Amino acid sequence: MKRVIFIGIVIFSLALNAAVAATVGWYYWKYHSWEKEAEQSFAATAALTGEDLQTIRQMWTPDARMKMMEMRKRILVKNSEVINAISRHPGNMAAADKEINELLALRGQMEREAYTRMSTILANLPADKREAFTGFVRNRCCVARGMSRGMGMGRGMGPGYGPRQMGPCPVQAQ
Repeated sequence: MKRVIFIGIVIFSLALNAAVAATVGWYYWKYHSWEKEAEQSFAATAALTGEDLQTIRQMWTPDARMKMMEMRKRILVKNSEVINAISRHPGNMAAADKEINELLALRGQMEREAYTRMSTILANLPADKREAFTGFVRNRCCVARGMSRGMGMGRGMGPGYGPRQMGPCPVQAQ
C-alpha cells in the first residue's frame, strides 16, 4: 500500500514538474520570439543588422525608458479618470472636457518624446542606415494596436497578422 502511494506521489510530482517546465518554456519562446522577429524585420527592411538593433537599443537610456513607462502609467490613470467622468455625466461631454484635454496633453507629450528619441537615433546612425530605420519605423507604426503579435494572455492572432506580413504602410509619405 505504501509503495502504491509513493509511486502515485512520484508520478504526480513528475507530471507537475513537466507542466511547470512546459509553461516556462512556452512563455520564454512566446515573449522572446518578438525580438527575433524584430531583427528579421530589420534585416528584411534593408541593411540593418542585429548589431544595428543593439546600437539603437543602447541609444535609448534606462532613464528614458523609465520616464516613458511612467508616462504610460499616467496616461492609463488619466484614461480611467476620463471614463469615470463620462460615466458620472452620461450625455454631457462638457463635464469631462478638462480630463480629456489633460489626457490629450499627456499623449501629445509622449508622442513628442518618442519623436525626439527617433530623431536622436537617426542623428547617430550612419547615412546609409537612416533610410532603412525610417522605413522600418514607418511600416512598424502602421500596424494597429490589435494587429501586433502577442495579444496578451496567450491570445496571439496567428500567422499573417504580424508586422512583417503587413507589407508597406498604405499611408506612407512619399
